[in-house]
Amino acid sequence: MSVQRFPPKPINRPTTAVWGVICSDRTLIAGPEATPFLYVASDRGGMLRRLRENGPVVLVPLAWTFATAAHLDLLALRTVLIAHLVMDAIIATFTVLSWREMREGVLLVWRRVLVVGLGVTLVGTGALLADPPVEVLLSATVVGWMLVPAAGLVATGRRIDRRPRAYTLGGALSAVGAAVYVGGVAGPLSTLVLAGLTMANAGQTAGIVAAVYDY
Repeated sequence: MSVQRFPPKPINRPTTAVWGVICSDRTLIAGPEATPFLYVASDRGGMLRRLRENGPVVLVPLAWTFATAAHLDLLALRTVLIAHLVMDAIIATFTVLSWREMREGVLLVWRRVLVVGLGVTLVGTGALLADPPVEVLLSATVVGWMLVPAAGLVATGRRIDRRPRAYTLGGALSAVGAAVYVGGVAGPLSTLVLAGLTMANAGQTAGIVAAVYDY
């Protein structure tokens, strides 16, 4: 098992581990070598820097809360569609801007998460654009949001030596949440659907909290 130790070399700009995408594939990169997806070439704004460093701790649970609200029919279809379109643009932009820096180790893992996540999100957007929306594809999109970051978290936990269990257990909880969610959708049992969303929220939030706290 390959263990990636931090910090491998000094870095002259503030770094942090972040989820880069709200209500989507919530990508996380762990360690000071993990250039934030929200990186802006000019880092002069102190407020922007603090938001980049600490914002993901809020964005991850907020994203899953948004998804839960959508399942409870608390959001209009147009609102959900707009959110998907914004996510498509954000993921695509972050992927292009970070591509060259994400060539190995944990960064490469999360570059793959971004690419797959963009595909998953585009499927969800297409399902929302259909009339009526394609429910099966929408459910598949949510499951993708649960499983793709879960795989990234587990892979991250295997590659780092600082709090690896926070990542592996967080990824496992998100994966179990996906199974519970599928059971609820197939049931259909709304309680299981909400339980699955809550588990994914908790597992992925645990991963980003550990990343921000440690790095």
